[in-house]
Amino acid sequence: MINVIFLDIDGVLNHGHFGKDENDKFGFADDCIANLKKILAKVPDTKIVISSVWKHFVMQGLVDQDTKDWRETLCKKLDVPRDTIIGDTPNTKQGSRKCEIAEWLGKNKSKVGLGTYVILDDECTAMRIMFPNNTVDCDISTGEGLSERKANEAIWILSGFSRSHDEVQHWLVSDTHFFHANILKYCNRPFKDVNDMNEELIKRWNAVVGPNDIVHHLGDFCFGKKENVMAVLPRLNGKIDIVLGNHDHHKIGFYYEAGFHRVYDRSVVVRNFFILSHAPMEWIANDGVYANFYGHVHDSQVYKTVTARSCCCCVERWNYAPIKWEDAVAAMKKEEDSLNDEH
Repeated sequence: MINVIFLDIDGVLNHGHFGKDENDKFGFADDCIANLKKILAKVPDTKIVISSVWKHFVMQGLVDQDTKDWRETLCKKLDVPRDTIIGDTPNTKQGSRKCEIAEWLGKNKSKVGLGTYVILDDECTAMRIMFPNNTVDCDISTGEGLSERKANEAIWILSGFSRSHDEVQHWLVSDTHFFHANILKYCNRPFKDVNDMNEELIKRWNAVVGPNDIVHHLGDFCFGKKENVMAVLPRLNGKIDIVLGNHDHHKIGFYYEAGFHRVYDRSVVVRNFFILSHAPMEWIANDGVYANFYGHVHDSQVYKTVTARSCCCCVERWNYAPIKWEDAVAAMKKEEDSLNDEH
């Protein structure tokens, strides 16, 4: 697996625009180069894809003869092999950098064995909408370029947000509805009463989740008052990240105080391509870049449990226990392979 840096040049590797750094005809500032070197040194197996308009310079002859070799010069300055730069983002009809990056990801994520990626750019308002967890804003207004602080942020992203997915198991679950008596009849849950349901859900959870595992809960954790949440949460194994659902109506601060590891009041993108949401993202397509783990729909037959790009994680679908992240991904891959075989 390789990691990828989508690299803008102006405002990232210099302090504004080409030629502003008079001591270097290639427009690379020494401090910015040093910080990019730091990223490459700290995160092994990282490659560069050029997303800057500089990718046009050679084919359009926009610079003089001396600077046509700028890619090789950049690699020499970084003390890395020339093949560290593995290509450019494509030109799209939309002409926007975010769309070009999205297209590159769609075409290459399987081919190159993509691990994680970071976008280094100095104009990031649109980037952050499409890639909220993978964008480092070098902020054109400050003229800093790629500062040490920004380099450390990029290292954090490329390192999986300092959380090794190999050391712990990751689990997915949704709509446990602890203490919700009516859910028994609404979804025909196979428990004699709400207390029996609570105890069985806890038992099945702890049978698979370890104390140090990460559980991604996709909402509607518990019904009713705060005391209900406090009665259940300490009994569950793992560190629990929650995307709040429509029944999780307490303030965010309460959920942190109760002991949740991370709390999101909206959908969140993790591991680059996976959208965690309470309700299904209806725009997700089987041939798209993103996949969606969701809940909310319980046992509704309108929604398939697994498609090529989505997985419903409601407990009704998975024997009232969390499902291992890798198993959910494998199930989606099986659906994708089935679609490919049909064509």
